[in-house]
Amino acid sequence: MNVVGSFYATLRITLCLTLGMMVMAAIPVFAVNETIIAARKLMDDGITLQNKQTLIKARGQFEQVYIVKNDVQALYYLTYSECWLCLFGVARNGDPSLVDVYLDKAIEHAENLVARMPYQAEPKVILATLYGIRLKSNALNLIVVGPRIESLINEALALEPNNPRVLYVQGNALFYKPAIFGGGVRKALDVWKRAQVLYERELQQPAFQSSMKPNWGYLETLAALGQCYEAVSEWENARTTYKRGLALKPNYKWIQYELLPNLEQKYPEKLSEK
Repeated sequence: MNVVGSFYATLRITLCLTLGMMVMAAIPVFAVNETIIAARKLMDDGITLQNKQTLIKARGQFEQVYIVKNDVQALYYLTYSECWLCLFGVARNGDPSLVDVYLDKAIEHAENLVARMPYQAEPKVILATLYGIRLKSNALNLIVVGPRIESLINEALALEPNNPRVLYVQGNALFYKPAIFGGGVRKALDVWKRAQVLYERELQQPAFQSSMKPNWGYLETLAALGQCYEAVSEWENARTTYKRGLALKPNYKWIQYELLPNLEQKYPEKLSEK
C-alpha cells in the first residue's frame, strides 16, 4: 500500500472508531445499564466455564463503556473481570501471561475505583485480592503488600460487615494466613459459613439478581468452603457443599471436573452411598 492509500486507510479506521464512540456516548443511561448487564452475563459464563477468551470479550465490553461514558459501574466490572483474568493466570495449569498483561492495569483500575467509591466495601476487597495476586507472583512484596491487604479487608469489614463478598475475601485471607499470625482453616471456615448464609439470603431476592448490583462470589465461596471442610476431615459436608454449587450452576467447571471428583476418588471410604 502506498503512502496515500495508507493515509486514507488510517483515516477510515479513525472515522469508524470516532463514530462508534459518538454513538456510544449518545446511548441513554438505561441502555448503558443493559449493555453492562449483558456483559456481566458474558463474564459470568467465562468464569463458570473457565474460558479466558469469553472473559476477555466481556472485559472489552466493560472497557468500551468505561472509556466512553466514564461509568463507575463499568469500571467496577472492568476491574473485576481483570481480577479474574489474573486469577486464571496464577491458577494451577493457568496462563501466567495473563498476569503480565492485566495485573498492573487491574490494580490501577481498582485504586481508581476505591477513590471513586470510598464508602463502599467491595472495591477495597477487589483491590486486596489483586494485591494478593501480586504477592503470589512475587513473595518479596510481603513486607509492603501484606499489611496493605489486611488494612483493605479491615476497612471493608468496618463499612459493610454483613456483605458476603467482603466475607468471602476475608475467608481467603484467613485460609492462607498461618494460625500463628491470626489465620487458619477453622477461622476461614467460620467466616465462609457466615458468607454462605448471607449469599443465600440474596438469592431469595430475584430483583437483586437482575439488577446492576454485584452478585459475584457465591459459587466461589461454596468451592472454598468445601475445601475447608475437606481440610478438617468433614467429608460429607464437603460433598454436600460442592453439590449445592452444582445444583445452582451444573456447568461450574471447577467443582464439576476437579473438586467433587477429586473428593470422591480420594476418600470413597469416608463417604456414604448417596
